[in-house]
Amino acid sequence: MDIKFIGWCNQANHDKVWGIGATDDNEFMTFWGRRGNKLQTNTKSMSGYDAYKLIDSKRKKGYQEFDKNELDKIHEDFRKQVFVVQLKG
Repeated sequence: MDIKFIGWCNQANHDKVWGIGATDDNEFMTFWGRRGNKLQTNTKSMSGYDAYKLIDSKRKKGYQEFDKNELDKIHEDFRKQVFVVQLKG
């Protein structure tokens, strides 16, 4: 999966992770959840333009992008949860 965005929102009582990655042509998988809990995922067809509009909407809601190499600091089971779901799909 080619991860396009991973954001972390840690405002007030929020401590959430949200992200999106391209899996195939016009297929994108989104993943979200509270930090430390099991992530939810959804895969759907959309254009790259629509994916970037979705990313922009998350930035406006307060999600700050972080370095993809630091995933385990934000959500320690991220790689296992997201990439295992992708392999099963």
